[in-house]
Amino acid sequence: MALIWTLALRDVNSGERRTVRARTIVNAAGPWVEDVRSRCAGLPARAHTRLVQGSHIVVRRLFNHDRAYILQNPDNRIVFAIPYDRDFTLIGTTDHDFEGNPNAPMATPEEIDWFVEMLRRGAPSLNQQDLASVHAWLTAHSPMQRH
Repeated sequence: MALIWTLALRDVNSGERRTVRARTIVNAAGPWVEDVRSRCAGLPARAHTRLVQGSHIVVRRLFNHDRAYILQNPDNRIVFAIPYDRDFTLIGTTDHDFEGNPNAPMATPEEIDWFVEMLRRGAPSLNQQDLASVHAWLTAHSPMQRH
């Protein structure tokens, strides 16, 4: 017989409570997946979930057209350059293992430097002052999943 989950739900706005049953639950909590697993589902911790941080930068528009590029770098990493919000180009992405507070991922100075140096091969006048914004996020990977 299949395992059936029983969930007690409470609407935080109205206070209404109800119970539902399901054969499957999807834990889509991203970097908080283990926290949800242990605190909300009451399940024991599994092997450590790997958190991987990715980063993008946004610079002034690099190209006078609306086409995207995929760039192969000497270190064998691939980066994309995508027209973004009319006046900008979105450049990404880096990824590396992350240890720390999942509530506050930030691109490292090394990542930003790597992006700028990589882009200078095609846009020699580019420098850190050309950065309009920097974005970082986390994804959760099973311990056996490698990037």
